[in-house]
Amino acid sequence: MIKGMESMLILLVMNLLVVFSAYLLASRCFKLKNAIDSWVLVFLLYFTQIILTELMLGIEGRLFLLKLLILNSAILFSVWMITRKRQSNILGQENFLEIISADKSLLLAICVLSGFALAKISINLVNPPFGWDSLNYHFTFPVEWLKNGNLNMPITINDDPSPPYYPLNGNLFFFWLMLPLKNVFLADLGQLPFFVVSFFLTFSISRKMGVSKELSFFSSCLFVLIPNFFKQLQVAYVDIMVAALFMAALNFLLSLKEEFSLSNVSAFAISLGLIIGTKTIALPYSALLLFPFLYLVIKNKCKPYFILTFISLVIALGGFTYIRNFITTGNPLYPMDYKLFGKAIFKGVMDAASYGAHFEGKDHSLTKILFHEGLGAQTLIFVLPALFAALPATIIKKKNCKDLLFLYILALPVLLFLTWRFLIPLANIRYLYPLLGVGMVAAFY
Repeated sequence: MIKGMESMLILLVMNLLVVFSAYLLASRCFKLKNAIDSWVLVFLLYFTQIILTELMLGIEGRLFLLKLLILNSAILFSVWMITRKRQSNILGQENFLEIISADKSLLLAICVLSGFALAKISINLVNPPFGWDSLNYHFTFPVEWLKNGNLNMPITINDDPSPPYYPLNGNLFFFWLMLPLKNVFLADLGQLPFFVVSFFLTFSISRKMGVSKELSFFSSCLFVLIPNFFKQLQVAYVDIMVAALFMAALNFLLSLKEEFSLSNVSAFAISLGLIIGTKTIALPYSALLLFPFLYLVIKNKCKPYFILTFISLVIALGGFTYIRNFITTGNPLYPMDYKLFGKAIFKGVMDAASYGAHFEGKDHSLTKILFHEGLGAQTLIFVLPALFAALPATIIKKKNCKDLLFLYILALPVLLFLTWRFLIPLANIRYLYPLLGVGMVAAFY
């Protein structure tokens, strides 16, 4: 009992060190003008510091609890010393209590959401982890790191050579939660903070698109309560992480439209770097956000050091796995055998057909997606109409027709679906979570 309490205390101290560092950086250096942007950035910087400190120590073969504590303490002290003369100006959250109390239907929505979330959390805490990804690499790799103090990747079972070459950010976060406790008690809830962030980001994006507070609140509730999305709380996968980070990047893209500053460029780059370092499928998804970013770069005659900052942050937070794969195999996307127009660009050991061999054509059918995968009435009533009607309706009504970024965001659900359908060889519905989030925003817009 005493040992367990000591482990929980160490975990609390670890997180407080990183959270306070992130808070100081966000409030004294970035100084974003939007309330939700500021707090989302605190979370992203918290995630960033965890990833970078573990990578630094893991590469050196010194990934141990004491060294992590010392390194993060040193970072906190350094951040405090550098920023101590700067004034903190982080903003408070928008008053959600006022929004909720103004409408009983909103109060009912938040009660339902909280009740379901507490039930899911309770189930996770008393049951052992399950799921192929969790038991084959999301948890087993961190266990090896716990034993050896490095980031060496063990071979996985079931004749699948892929997991050791997947991006590590999600696994590094699970490792962070496992390290003091030496078990997966809290790591099994690793996606919970990203679930909460997804809620606030959907609200924030809706507000920036001009949706009222009440409807923005409903769009957030309906998105996170999509059954297939909500059930991911009970498995330690990384798909909620990908959705949250994609929505974060989109949110800061809209902030860049309002103010093209180094702070917003950095926040966008952090989001983009973290997402491509979390899951390989995030590469084509992230590419969809690069086009509007380049549009804003050209439109605002971006300074060269803005671009240098952007590239540096993306590589630092998302490049480790791809660089390691390139050095060891000559293929950053290994083991994928990547071809363009029939010509091998990167030589691997598995082609797209091999990846998708256990899926059938009907797995992409709209009937199966809507009625057999737990996407709920929300997807049928809101997301599906928005997929086809949001952009044409906006053009017909001549609402923000000259705003190319708004029009692009309304087209984004279609682009995400086409990316999932034709570029990603696996027909997993959980890969559509970014589409569902953006689609819900488009529907209420």
